[in-house]
Amino acid sequence: MRVKMNQQRVRESMNCSQIHVSIFNNLQQPALVLDGEGRVVIWNDSMERYTGIAAEEIIGESSYAHAEALFGERRPTLANCILTHSDAESGHYRLLAHEGEELLAESRIPLISGREVVCMAAPLYDAAGRQIGAVETIRDAQEESLRASKEQVQILASSLPD
Repeated sequence: MRVKMNQQRVRESMNCSQIHVSIFNNLQQPALVLDGEGRVVIWNDSMERYTGIAAEEIIGESSYAHAEALFGERRPTLANCILTHSDAESGHYRLLAHEGEELLAESRIPLISGREVVCMAAPLYDAAGRQIGAVETIRDAQEESLRASKEQVQILASSLPD
């Protein structure tokens, strides 16, 4: 009964905020969306596969339930830092980039699965420009390191004379 009530409340919240679930479900990267109150409103298919936790189990949850599902403890994630406008560089994260309102940080705490991850979070706004939530994506730190290395090699290669 509680899950049905949470799902209904989340659907209403999503309708009001015009967040389209299908956009996030088509992302290859695991992603979650928090509403302005810090409740999980989207837990995409990739996140389900990544964590093994079905969206129905976490949608509508607050009090850092999403962090517990990912890291094994209830604590602020980057999306929460976006919502509260708090400092992301803490004992939990090492800030890699801060462009505009977007944050990119490496988690100092591995996921429950043992994977080390890089997280990216950004605010979500409604049509009137009010912040209505935050989105967070995660990817393996090794993949991020490999991508950065490839970019560096391409930059070097393009700067070499023929």
